[in-house]
Amino acid sequence: YLVVQYMLALGRMSFLWVLGLVAVAEPLMLSAGNLSLVSFATIVLGVQCIAASAVLALGLHVRQPATIRA
Repeated sequence: YLVVQYMLALGRMSFLWVLGLVAVAEPLMLSAGNLSLVSFATIVLGVQCIAASAVLALGLHVRQPATIRA
């Protein structure tokens, strides 16, 4: 959440494809079959960890500003 807010403040939208992919994939994975509570929670935890890692990686990939030479 913090990385998303940070990137929005910078005007960067490169993370939206990750969130869109998670928004589609997670319900599909959770609706497949009869899941126990533990397996349901495991899937949610795994997908959210992958999404958070991907968004964090995109947030850490900051372009270096051009240096001004006198």
